[in-house]
Amino acid sequence: MTVIDEAGRTTRSVVHTACTLDCPDACSLAVTVTMTSEGRRITDIDASPDSTFTDGWICAKVKRHAQRVYAPERVLSPLIRTGAKGAGEFREATWEEALGLVAHRMRGAIARSGPDAVVAFTYNSSAAVLERASFTEAFFAAVGATIAEHTICAATMGAAWDSVFGEMASADPREVVHSKLVVIWGANPTVSNTHFPPLVQQAAKAGAGVVVIDPRATAMAKRADLHLAIRPGTDAVLALAVANHWAATGRLAHEFIAAHADGAEALLAAAAEWSIDRAAEVTGLAAADITTLAEWWGTTRPTMLRIGWGQERNSNGGAACRAILALPVLGGHFVQRGSGVIGSTSAGAAKPRARWPQEAFPGPPRRSLPLHQVGQWMAPGSADPCEVLFVQGASPLVMCPHQQAVVAAFSRDD
Repeated sequence: MTVIDEAGRTTRSVVHTACTLDCPDACSLAVTVTMTSEGRRITDIDASPDSTFTDGWICAKVKRHAQRVYAPERVLSPLIRTGAKGAGEFREATWEEALGLVAHRMRGAIARSGPDAVVAFTYNSSAAVLERASFTEAFFAAVGATIAEHTICAATMGAAWDSVFGEMASADPREVVHSKLVVIWGANPTVSNTHFPPLVQQAAKAGAGVVVIDPRATAMAKRADLHLAIRPGTDAVLALAVANHWAATGRLAHEFIAAHADGAEALLAAAAEWSIDRAAEVTGLAAADITTLAEWWGTTRPTMLRIGWGQERNSNGGAACRAILALPVLGGHFVQRGSGVIGSTSAGAAKPRARWPQEAFPGPPRRSLPLHQVGQWMAPGSADPCEVLFVQGASPLVMCPHQQAVVAAFSRDD
């Protein structure tokens, strides 16, 4: 919709776009832009009526996003530190001065120690896809700077998915309305995937069972037919126990496994060590509840697994994710509508490492560092050659583990 005044000027228009936040919902938005005495300003953000998945509503965070855009605390010009680190003392600078300072520091570091001295800590999880994968990454690829790999938040789960399913995409979340059983493992969609619970409720009203596996009594868990409050870090054990139970009770989809899977024999051999009773001792769950999960999942079709990222946040997170993802394969829970696995729905996103490959630019291969270990490789006295850390779209002191080590690393005077 566009409103034009008598002079032919646009006074108000509605722009249809997509939410860029790092959220599985990818909501469609209708953003009202109004001409005011201060210029064009966002005056309203709501759901676009054109998306059936967004369904006419959006989260309160995005609905109030204009308050963040025009907040008086928002930093609108470069700031250069004038006091000690942590003192919060800065002065405003022009973009020319700020960019010149950054370029000068980078040139000096590269001249002294080579491009390994510059580390691109570019996270940008809530940036638009093309923006996130565009010229910032191209610049650092051309420079040959070190890559801070995204080894935090979904990295382990993503690697596990690739190792089990390869390039297979997630099931469409809207398909869950056709499921007869929904297993939600390690996810809290009421908070972080708000358009998914209504679809689960729709399936439940049609007779579907709902199982939630989560140490916490989340809102979704409170509405589930079965809530398994598993001991953190023991998800792999539960998954293996289910697989072992299926093998013992004839629930395995042998024809599907033979046609579509490799390595099932080794997995089942490992699972044979985990009886229901032994798994109950380790996971802190009742043996009867584990049996119920295995029986429901083994006999109900179609079943949809919604796997989250909770189980990856343990030292054995990769093994847990792989074991969980193997269960739909062992049970043959694919093909039929309403079955499959819902994981990340951003599989089609442009990937900067693929878009700007090493071979596109001259020079030696770029080195990489684990983003989440910045407190180690940038620690005071570290032998790592990092001299310039370029942080964009991230807050390392908040998001990285071992916070005291991260604070010490960022307190270096050099």
